Amino acid sequence: MAETMKRFHNGLIDATVENLFQVTTNHTYVIRHIHISNPTGAAVTVTIGQGTSGTAATNDTLANRFLDAFSIPSGNTYDWSGVWVINSD
Repeated sequence: MAETMKRFHNGLIDATVENLFQVTTNHTYVIRHIHISNPTGAAVTVTIGQGTSGTAATNDTLANRFLDAFSIPSGNTYDWSGVWVINSD
């Protein structure tokens, strides 16, 4: 099967729990870059993880979290580059 590169973008997130991306059966996804911007007037706390469907609070375990309660100060950004492989199984 040929590999297909796609860019994923999500606009403004203004909620406690967001399901930003759901994997498709029999696919493998590779995240290479994450960019988070905080244009607000106060620090924000970000948690990113891989879990099952539903709310992150009930399904996302500490072992599956990529960032856990990571604080981004007002007017700042956070960039991550690397390789994060997500399988559909």
